[in-house]
Formats: sequence, structure tokens, C-alpha cells
Amino acid sequence: MNNEFTRRFIGIDAEQLQACPHVAAIAFGGEKIGAIDASLRSSLIHELMTSVDTARMLLDL
Repeated sequence: MNNEFTRRFIGIDAEQLQACPHVAAIAFGGEKIGAIDASLRSSLIHELMTSVDTARMLLDL
């Protein structure tokens, strides 16, 4: 999908992300639980902003 909104985003790979001293992520939703959990366990992100429901799902893993 390439539109005005998506053209404003940039992306980096995991190696570049690991080089960042502090990474904050915003993610929520049951369909993203696996990806959120993997990101937290890999230490790619240092701070997570999410919904109460998503946080509960993560704690239940």
C-alpha cells in the first residue's frame, strides 16, 4: 500500500534498531501479541505503550 500517509514513514532493520540507545514502541491488539512479545524478549524495545487489554494478554503468555 503506497499512499500519502505511508510515504511519510521510514523504516530501519533490526541491527540499526539495536544500535539505538532508547526505543519506545506503541502497539496494541491481540493480532500483534506475538510480535510485541518477541520484540520485548529480544530487547529491541525499551519502553512499550499499549492498551490494558494487550498488557493483560502479554502477562498471560
